[in-house]
Amino acid sequence: MRTHAPPGTRRGFTMIELMTVVALVGLLSSLALDVGPGGGSPHATADQLASAMGLARTRAIATRRVHRVQVEAGVVSIWQSTTAGFTAATGWEQVHGETIPTNVRAFNATRTVQTAAGATPKQDDKLLFAIDFRPDGSLATGATVFLAKADQSDPYRVFVYPATGSAHVRPGW
Repeated sequence: MRTHAPPGTRRGFTMIELMTVVALVGLLSSLALDVGPGGGSPHATADQLASAMGLARTRAIATRRVHRVQVEAGVVSIWQSTTAGFTAATGWEQVHGETIPTNVRAFNATRTVQTAAGATPKQDDKLLFAIDFRPDGSLATGATVFLAKADQSDPYRVFVYPATGSAHVRPGW
């Protein structure tokens, strides 16, 4: 005969607890990959960017607020909307930031998912690109960020699917 847990006791974990653990794992893994402002590989930087995307997605779901990942030439930052829900953001507050190593460049970014290699992005020295994660973890459009060493060697791309908000790292452009 099967017995049931008495009322008031719970078994398992809540979704908020699980999402918090995923966010912490993403944050800790991004910190573990950081080797300082001068050193670092494009692969490790691409992994850091993918972790930042995962953190923003997880926070968006957990807090029910839009979260923005902003990629600039030397910095990746995560911003949280001051407005809850799907309504338009009225303000932003920074919740996380990471520097991109000086020997790695974020060359360019697009609002499309480029899963196949073979792209030749133009370098954008004034790159300022934002990716907004909705409270359900999805995006309005997909995105691809192109990273490499300053001489364009060792290229990587990080792409994010719009429906799921999942980020992936692939070698080559």
